[in-house]
Amino acid sequence: MARSVYTGPEGGPRLANGSFRTTAKSPMKERWGGWYVSGRHGSQRHMGNETVTGGGASNTINIERGANITDLSSYFDVQPYLSPHSDIVALVIAEQQMEIQNLITKAGFLTRKSLKDSADLLKFGFSAEHVANGINERVKNACEPLVEALLGTGEPTLTAPIEGTSGFSAYFAKTAPPDKAGRRLSELDLQTRLLRFPCSPMIYAPSFAGLPDEARAQVLLRLREVLTGKDQTKPFAHLTQEDRRAVLEILSETIPEMDGKAR
Repeated sequence: MARSVYTGPEGGPRLANGSFRTTAKSPMKERWGGWYVSGRHGSQRHMGNETVTGGGASNTINIERGANITDLSSYFDVQPYLSPHSDIVALVIAEQQMEIQNLITKAGFLTRKSLKDSADLLKFGFSAEHVANGINERVKNACEPLVEALLGTGEPTLTAPIEGTSGFSAYFAKTAPPDKAGRRLSELDLQTRLLRFPCSPMIYAPSFAGLPDEARAQVLLRLREVLTGKDQTKPFAHLTQEDRRAVLEILSETIPEMDGKAR
């Protein structure tokens, strides 16, 4: 879990004004209170780098002074640390992946519980058809939040480009497997959104591969429905036809089961 807080000069949180749990859907203005942030982000503002002034419920942060900082050495001695950076791009990626990892874990837990419950119902004499219908619905409900998160549903639009300071962007862009055209889901946009191709490379994570077969098949089924245009519902309205086509082509070449066949 990542949290953004109002931080006093002594380093502790000032909780009178509350705090924010940070997810991939959080607006930038609510992120990184209590964090150092290095990088450029134009006119967008965040809570990082600066401590609060005032007291009680009147805590305020000088968000202008903490904006677009590329050298953190004015805040502390960076020499003892492994890196002098707290790269804004790496922070955004970490928060997106943290949320998706949580949803992978939740989908796996709920699916395994559904499978256990279905086995118990069969022992109690419920019909196989009744049990199968119930488990299918439960698995769908367990996996849908993960599908939406993988495709970036609800993530805020960048109103200005963001640029890191550490070289992380170039490194991360090469981490996902390429399709035949050399395209990767890890390529970054950073102009109006985080990813160039709006599907998180967390789909290649060992934790996703380790989902129960029923959950993994459900996620891939829903991805096919969205990316082929069969599902045009509101949660996926941010995806253009070009987005859907590109992501489907990349997944079809890099995820063997994307064609609907079993592993």
